Amino acid sequence: MAKTEKAVAPLGEEAAPAPKKRKLILLVAGGVVALCVAGGGGYAFSGFLGAGEAHAEADGHGAPPIPVPMPVATVADAAAEAGDYQIVSLFDDEAILATRDTLVRLKVGSQAPGLGTVTAIQPNAAGGGTLTTTQAVLKAL
Repeated sequence: MAKTEKAVAPLGEEAAPAPKKRKLILLVAGGVVALCVAGGGGYAFSGFLGAGEAHAEADGHGAPPIPVPMPVATVADAAAEAGDYQIVSLFDDEAILATRDTLVRLKVGSQAPGLGTVTAIQPNAAGGGTLTTTQAVLKAL
């Protein structure tokens, strides 16, 4: 059996890594770069960057929580009459009506002041149609 000789560098100089080890280092470095470019780097560093935030929130010195939006009251003209509405658009199962200062989206079963409950929406091929409610019938030409 023959002995293999190791490369020995003169004093003061470092020996070059073996070719197999160098290929492995390049392969690992290339993989890290590929992960960072492909978006995996964000996951790798999120633990380092987010660690301080978790401790700050636990101590009570973090940012205040985001408030939850409050519900908004429905805007409807309570004094509206059937004659105050104009049909803007009729679809298969919904209608958009306009009053002096609001737009109203209605479906069958919806209620609107001055109209009552919507019982039928019948659009026609010419773009008009009929909106039938318990208190009135609106027609678009």
